[in-house]
Amino acid sequence: MFEINWKYADYEIRTYKSSDANTLPFIELVKWFYEENQKPHCIVLASYEWDSEGGELHFVGNRPFEYIADLDIQVIWKQLWLACEMILDAWEKEKWGKK
Repeated sequence: MFEINWKYADYEIRTYKSSDANTLPFIELVKWFYEENQKPHCIVLASYEWDSEGGELHFVGNRPFEYIADLDIQVIWKQLWLACEMILDAWEKEKWGKK
């Protein structure tokens, strides 16, 4: 299974593998902060949790509303949706190809 790492401005969509090889990778939307004389750090705005019907996007509190600017929301949500679609497509092809 492949991984996705997409960056736009201070936002990132990233995946990481589950410890269970038979499950889809985790997907997170994070916002990075770059403060002078400190290491960059990020907070999770939303995560995607897979289920039998595809999955569901979960917000962390109201962070997406607080941290995503009006100008950025269209780009970010579109890419988050595309990332989920790509992973699901790859998963289904790999799963069915192994039969």
